[in-house]
Amino acid sequence: DFNNVVLLSYLQGHMGTAWVNDLENPKVAQVTVGIFTFYAGDPNTKETEELLRNIPERILVIVNSEEWKQRLETFHERKIDKFLRYKFKRNPEVFNRSKLKSFISALPKEYELRRIDEHIANSPTLHKISEDFTSQFHSVEDYINRGIGYSILYNGEVVCGASSYSIYNDGI
Repeated sequence: DFNNVVLLSYLQGHMGTAWVNDLENPKVAQVTVGIFTFYAGDPNTKETEELLRNIPERILVIVNSEEWKQRLETFHERKIDKFLRYKFKRNPEVFNRSKLKSFISALPKEYELRRIDEHIANSPTLHKISEDFTSQFHSVEDYINRGIGYSILYNGEVVCGASSYSIYNDGI
C-alpha cells in the first residue's frame, strides 16, 4: 500500500532508507522507516533473499501481497509473529474534536496536558514510556520543527503521550 503514511515519509524524502536490486531498473525494494520495513516488487528475484536477510531484529514487516507474505514466511520459517495492523484514517472530516475535548476536560486537575516542547522531548520520563516519540527525527530540534506531540504530566513527569511517528508532505 503505497498510500501508507510511514512509507510516504520515505518516498517523499523525509525519513528512512531503501535498498533496491538495481538503481536503474529495480525489480524488488526494501524500505525501512523506524521499526517498519516494507517490501515491494517481485518476491522471486534472486536478490530478494538478500533483502530478507537484511531485516533488523524487532521490526514490523509490511507486505502488500499474498506472494510476499508466503515468501517471508518460507524464508524465516516459524520465527515470525503475524498480526493484523490497522491504518489510521487521514480524513480530518472523521476526526471527532468534541470527543477529544471531552477527554481533555475529564483529565483530573493534578494532571497537565502539554505540547511536547524541547524540555519534554529531552525528558527521560518521556523516553521511559517510549523511545519512538521523537526517534525518527534527526534531533530534538528537527522534531520540534517538523513533528508534533502532546504529553500528560503528573508531578512534572510524563506519564502518557501521543506523537507524530513520521511525517509526509500532507501531514503526520
